[in-house]
Amino acid sequence: MNLSASAIPAARFTRSSSSIVALLKTCRGVSERISDVSSLQIEAPPHSGTKLLNFHTIEGPPQAFNRKAYNSLVPRSGTAGSFKSRSLFATAAVLLAVLAAGGLTAAAGSPDSVFSAAVSAYMAGRNAEALSALEALDSKQPGHSLTTASLLMQAKALSRMGESQRSREAFEELILAHPRSAYVDDARYGLADLLYRRNDPAGSLLQLLALIAGGGNRALVEKAEARGQEIMEFHFTTDELRGLVRDVPDEKGKAFVTLTAARRNIQDRRFETARADLDRFLRSAPDNPYASQMEKLRGRAESLGKGTAVIGVILPLSGPLGEQGSQVLAGIQYAVQLNNEKMALKFELLVRDSEGSPVQAIRAAQEICRNSDVAAVIGDLDSHLSESVAAVAQENEVPCIAPLAMSDGLTGIGPYVFQMNGTLGDRGHALAEYACSSLGLKRFAMFTSGDTYGRVIRKAFSEEVIRSGGEILADRTFTEDTKDFSPILAAVREAGFKRFLQDSIRAAGGDVSGEMVKGVIDRKAARMLDNRDIPVRSVEGLFILPYRTNLESILAQIHYQNFETQLLAGSSLDDLSVLLGRKDLLDGIVFFSEYFADPFSPAVAAFRTGFRKMSGRNPGSMEAIGYDAASVVFQAMGDKTMPRSEIRDALAAVRNLDGIRGKISFDGNRVNSAFRLLQFREGRVDMIR
Repeated sequence: MNLSASAIPAARFTRSSSSIVALLKTCRGVSERISDVSSLQIEAPPHSGTKLLNFHTIEGPPQAFNRKAYNSLVPRSGTAGSFKSRSLFATAAVLLAVLAAGGLTAAAGSPDSVFSAAVSAYMAGRNAEALSALEALDSKQPGHSLTTASLLMQAKALSRMGESQRSREAFEELILAHPRSAYVDDARYGLADLLYRRNDPAGSLLQLLALIAGGGNRALVEKAEARGQEIMEFHFTTDELRGLVRDVPDEKGKAFVTLTAARRNIQDRRFETARADLDRFLRSAPDNPYASQMEKLRGRAESLGKGTAVIGVILPLSGPLGEQGSQVLAGIQYAVQLNNEKMALKFELLVRDSEGSPVQAIRAAQEICRNSDVAAVIGDLDSHLSESVAAVAQENEVPCIAPLAMSDGLTGIGPYVFQMNGTLGDRGHALAEYACSSLGLKRFAMFTSGDTYGRVIRKAFSEEVIRSGGEILADRTFTEDTKDFSPILAAVREAGFKRFLQDSIRAAGGDVSGEMVKGVIDRKAARMLDNRDIPVRSVEGLFILPYRTNLESILAQIHYQNFETQLLAGSSLDDLSVLLGRKDLLDGIVFFSEYFADPFSPAVAAFRTGFRKMSGRNPGSMEAIGYDAASVVFQAMGDKTMPRSEIRDALAAVRNLDGIRGKISFDGNRVNSAFRLLQFREGRVDMIR
């Protein structure tokens, strides 16, 4: 997606650690003797690894929090806070399934049934309906068994609705009135997220530190640690962090901030300061939870080596793909510039133009791989060019990063080949699996390009639908030269009508296998086909893979043929201007994408700002792809040069690296398994997987 300056917070907020000190020292009237009044029976906090909603940026003055309230939110050693947690949404889904199957008898209006219906409405995006049901439940049955779960769901629904102040109040009520609830960790994280979107990174950091210090949900604590590091990285100076250590009340919070400040000092080449701070803290708290990380970082500060490594880059810098290749190179160059400003190990680039030719790509790869200083090679742009480069790199045992290739089997060339993009088959399987399992769709039609790209994805999509118990009612293809799509989509429309008529006959107890009945169905479907006022509803999901050049024509025909269906698509829909231009038709569409830049991510904001400062223009998806490819090499090599075989092993071990495009994790086949499914709804794009 295009990066939007208006949607991204400023790279450095003006509030400093002194603000946090003030927040920690004010408002001492909050009672510390608040007892838990909940008797929660579903012990599963409603969070998961998947981001289920995006918060809007909400204008308004940040509100201060206080030291006494902060201390009351941090369970001390031996107090409650070590709750086992699973996903509430998974639990709720199971509950709904059991209810539907008759396996659980919940009286009408019981907390279980009302809560289940509210969760279902929330998951379907009917936030006001969910909120109303939960508020009514709390009002009519105060102190019911799902009180804290209801509070958390109300806070989330209010946040989605843009009611930020009411959402904040609901989160805080859960934290302060129910401190022993299994949902407190989720409420802290939700409140932190909300405060950050209200331009209050200091208040957000307070909540994250409280969660880090006292949270019992390890997965959520790890998320809080990652988010807290981002906020400290982009909103506080190193000296502010060192000052903050003195004012954080708990040992674990102090250790976490100390560790972050030390990393910053090492990045700034202030090795002695980092070593001294870590040494001092380890002497005072040798058994703190981050002691092993501190000792390792102290050793790094003491023995940081010096050296220079070379990365070979092979891209089409001229010819039809020259513009895209140059954009990827610019992202790589920016990544190298940032690394060389902060790290002891410096990188140089050895760049060659493949000209979009496999022959030239092979020649360039041979030249680069013969250079013993080259640690790794990045290239080429598309799949067949990447195969040429990868074959030469594997022969010479040079780690090779293919930044954009999506072909199945590329990494089968050998163990030195790594693929930053998931395969085409991965895309088809993931989209179909989501449509069947998460959206509950069973009947599909496919309208896709007939080239290799479309053929591989279509095959994977169809296989997953059949495996999930679904059905493909129609499968039609087209070429890039196709001008008139009406006959093809009319055939899909007719297939939908035939299935509707067959279902109607079966529902009445009839048999549709006879030739006479088939003839009746064909004739009636043909008559229905000419009446554009009759919508097609029996096709529950329509999967389209258009080219960008014919996208508008296909969308116009879908609208003309009157399909009332869930649209599913590929990355050609990954253009916000296109989505907004056909908002009436495309609202709710689900599509896969190679690129998602979270507009609320501090890292994305910093990338955009820094790249614009370097080049005088905004970065796009190609620049982000290049940046991430180089970042993977930096992550593998750390602060020292090493043999190519060790670089290969380090690359294979990369897991959950935060890239500009999203997480980067290489699976057992050395393919980046982190995959993005997006949904366009109500004018914005959310990552749903």
